[in-house]
Amino acid sequence: MSRRAEREDITVEQAPLASQELPFLWRLIGNVQRRHNGDTPYADDLLERALAILGTDVHLLVARQSGDTIGCVVLVHNQDELIAKWLGLDYDRTLNTATYFASLTASVDVAIRLGVHRLRLGATAYSTKQQFGVAVDDRVNAVLLPTALGRLANIARAA
Repeated sequence: MSRRAEREDITVEQAPLASQELPFLWRLIGNVQRRHNGDTPYADDLLERALAILGTDVHLLVARQSGDTIGCVVLVHNQDELIAKWLGLDYDRTLNTATYFASLTASVDVAIRLGVHRLRLGATAYSTKQQFGVAVDDRVNAVLLPTALGRLANIARAA
């Protein structure tokens, strides 16, 4: 998959959350939400709010092809976990490419760099997760967590 991404000129790198990019990234995230019938309504400025409240606990991965942003992953560092909270894709440019797998691989890299013991990939495709050797876990209601993720859930509910 790495060689395929390279052949397709796809790179994924960690990037700062620049305020001028946030509306564009949110549209990419909205693409994934709509495609998978996401039923959680989020405020349009949720990324801005998350960044303001969570600060350095928010990590952004940006997927690019030939210099153009085609995808993103917003990760939230929560104590000893890293949660892949929002994935965004430009489906016109990423369908049947290595973008999705490369983004998840980059998420694993961030988890290793941060030294967390658990990476939660959320609703990502199970077949992709199997390639990483995942262990299936019961989900926890994020609203109950008194941590960074809990603060983020409160923002989403208030929006």
